[in-house]
Formats: sequence, C-alpha cells, structure tokens
Amino acid sequence: MNHKAEATCPNGHIVELGVCTMKKKKFFGGEKVCGSKGYIEISPDEIQCVGCKTIYSYKLCPICNAEIPISAFQKKSFFSKLG
Repeated sequence: MNHKAEATCPNGHIVELGVCTMKKKKFFGGEKVCGSKGYIEISPDEIQCVGCKTIYSYKLCPICNAEIPISAFQKKSFFSKLG
C-alpha cells in the first residue's frame, strides 16, 4: 500500500494515508519525522512502515481527529486498478 490510498472518515472528510509521521532519532541526537511513503500490508487491518517498521491499525483524520481503520483505505496505484 502506498501513501496515496484514500478513505472517508465517519464525518465525511476524505483522508489520504500520507507519509509516516512517527518520530525517530537522528544519528547525532535530536529527532525527525520518518517521512517514508511505503507501507507493507501485514493483514487487512494493519500496515507497517517500510522506513521505521511502525505498525498502524488506524490513522487519525487531520480535520476532526476521528479514527479511521486501515481496512477503510482503498489503494490508488496503477497496478491496483488493473487487478
């Protein structure tokens, strides 16, 4: 699954999966956002970030902070439209 997958939150907002927002440590101290765009689908309800290996079972709507389950996201890549 990639960062372009979309879902609709319970309040009707269309939300993109987006890049990974988990903070990770820098080599010489400090923190930065992971920012990876790739996800591995572990199960229909969970995905794992390729960069930092964080497992997500839901994402939050940036507008209303409602939880959106990963199973609600639909893939938006060229190959998913073929298959």
